[in-house]
Amino acid sequence: MSFDLFISYARKDNQSNSITDFVEHLKAEYQAFAGRPLEVFFDKNDIHGMQDWRHRILQGLRESRLLLACLSPDYFDSEWCEWEFNEYLKSELGRAWTWNYSSEFSRPCSKPNRR
Repeated sequence: MSFDLFISYARKDNQSNSITDFVEHLKAEYQAFAGRPLEVFFDKNDIHGMQDWRHRILQGLRESRLLLACLSPDYFDSEWCEWEFNEYLKSELGRAWTWNYSSEFSRPCSKPNRR
């Protein structure tokens, strides 16, 4: 499954469901505007076991078109949020390199004009 959006947030910031409420509002607005549901990766559940967490987050990051980071002091203090953000950047750099390689290097070379 692919996602339109990956929500990256500090769990402390969602204790009063403010992030959850924001995501639900965003989904409703998108549905009204685009006429289709917004596919969002939003992990609200407590994660048990580091390996399962990493696998689930990495899969969500790789399958998402865009990352929305809900920035706050707690977000910047979280090593997990930093890891998530960095993994997203790595994924995007990989996509950009693949795009550049396939579009730039697959064209036939031409000789420069010499006068």
